[in-house]
Amino acid sequence: MFESDDEYYADREYLTNSSLKMLHKSPTLFHMWLNKKGENFSSTALEVGKAFHAISLEDKEVFVGYEGTRRGKEYMAFCENNSDKIVLSKKDADMIYRMNDKLRKCPEACDLLYNGGKAEVPALGEWDGIKIKGKADLVVDVDFSPGFLVDVKTTGSDLSDFARQAPYFGYHQQAAVYTRLFGVKRFYFVVITKSFPYEVGIYECSPEFIARGAEKAQQAIDKYKQLFIQNEFKPYNATEIKIL
Repeated sequence: MFESDDEYYADREYLTNSSLKMLHKSPTLFHMWLNKKGENFSSTALEVGKAFHAISLEDKEVFVGYEGTRRGKEYMAFCENNSDKIVLSKKDADMIYRMNDKLRKCPEACDLLYNGGKAEVPALGEWDGIKIKGKADLVVDVDFSPGFLVDVKTTGSDLSDFARQAPYFGYHQQAAVYTRLFGVKRFYFVVITKSFPYEVGIYECSPEFIARGAEKAQQAIDKYKQLFIQNEFKPYNATEIKIL
């Protein structure tokens, strides 16, 4: 097992759900990831998600809000003085506090999230002979063994859009990969909106949803074998050639 988060994310021996999603999207981007080329993608949405996960799942405040224009000498000095924190706008930091407060007052979410589960748990495994890994947001034991998994999502959309958009964002594949890695059948998404009144949604993944995700994961594994095990990937060739 990996000794640190840095070692976990630097590893390329094991594929992840995120890398399989990347392969679906662009074999070229996947090839760059595989060879540790290109820039590490970051965005405000990712930073907010990371900060919210830390405070909601681990009760860790890993972020700080900056009030003012996020540039110039004062901002740079603020970042240097908080080099161990995620620096967000004060607006985003305040939003995270309000979201966390709402989540902890939701009884259905509390039953899943704050009932003795273990956060940020890694696991290693195989899919059709290919090494895969994953890090679950929360593993909840039942009878001293992993019973179910919970994944926390933040969304800028309405909750009514989540179920429809879940396959588009590859959440069915995530559920399939993680349930296989951890040897469980139940997987829940706890979703909270990033705007007032910070609505909370609880979504249990059906066997059919997970099965469709497993098909999607297998497609990515097959593509990985074809392009990168059998060495058929050509970075300058057209990605698709079809008749419309």
